[in-house]
Amino acid sequence: MPTPPVLVRLVREHVKEFGTAEDGWLFRAAQGGRLLSKEYGEAWKAARLAALTESDAASPLADVPYSLRHAGVSLWLESGVSPADARWCGHRRG
Repeated sequence: MPTPPVLVRLVREHVKEFGTAEDGWLFRAAQGGRLLSKEYGEAWKAARLAALTESDAASPLADVPYSLRHAGVSLWLESGVSPADARWCGHRRG
């Protein structure tokens, strides 16, 4: 999926400052190794609580990581990106 240059820069800065796991992965479990889906969900919940207001965190706003993909595609479409280009995110014409 295409990533806006500003986000690419942020990830590169993060990797420069914090590095990656020994196996090269960017995200790792608290005890080391690859992040399990259970741990990912826990991290997502913690990130929502840290980033959102109390009322937004209590709402369904970005309640699952997939919400970001949906919001990103919606933003692109609202910004004038051609619907045909939504295939970049795995969307297919029905």
